[in-house]
Amino acid sequence: MNRPTILSGTPPRHRGRAAAARLAAARAGVMCAAFWVANMLLAGPANAAPGVYAAVCPEAPPGTQEFADDITSWVKWGVLTLIGIGAVGSIGAVAFGRFLHNTQVSRFGTTGTLAAVCCAIAYGVILVIVDSIVGTGCT
Repeated sequence: MNRPTILSGTPPRHRGRAAAARLAAARAGVMCAAFWVANMLLAGPANAAPGVYAAVCPEAPPGTQEFADDITSWVKWGVLTLIGIGAVGSIGAVAFGRFLHNTQVSRFGTTGTLAAVCCAIAYGVILVIVDSIVGTGCT
């Protein structure tokens, strides 16, 4: 019986699978490059394409803009409220843990405070991204 050892490398039954995986990865890379080249050739001159795509403005279907604005504002205030509650609760956990000399509660509060700050940063970034996609008109 042919048993693989540490020095013998890859067992014989897996060599074909590794080669097939490398071939599939190379094939995907070639297809991606071909797709990119085809898009560049079909798009025409590089300075003409951005103007064409920038002229299209996103617009809500008739009668839905007010409803979409309500939902968006509710989500914004809800997320902002949750971030605030999480930050205040986490800072309270840090203070409570320090007061009782309980390192686990204090560590939990520190982690929660860091999570609240990260969520606040993500909240600001996501609002800018959504505003740049939806916008308020063509620029």
